[in-house]
Amino acid sequence: MLTVCSLVKCTILSIAQKFTERFRVDEEVKKRLAKLLILEALLKPGIRLSTASTITILKDVATKDDIAKLREEVEKIRIETRKSIAIPFTI
Repeated sequence: MLTVCSLVKCTILSIAQKFTERFRVDEEVKKRLAKLLILEALLKPGIRLSTASTITILKDVATKDDIAKLREEVEKIRIETRKSIAIPFTI
């Protein structure tokens, strides 16, 4: 037997599933939501500051490409260093 609470919970979950499915398949709905969220964030000082802090942090995060380039540079330096300290073997 369904209680009112479990019925409400099932209804909310059903609405949430429909809501998320709609965002998954409809690009226009995603864009409209993004615009609303951005406008809201710009109008609220606390949210604006939090967003700015997050963006600042994300700018300092290395990507996989950054790490791959760094590894290549380190490898080149390692090879050059080995060549420069190698003592030629003479008999």
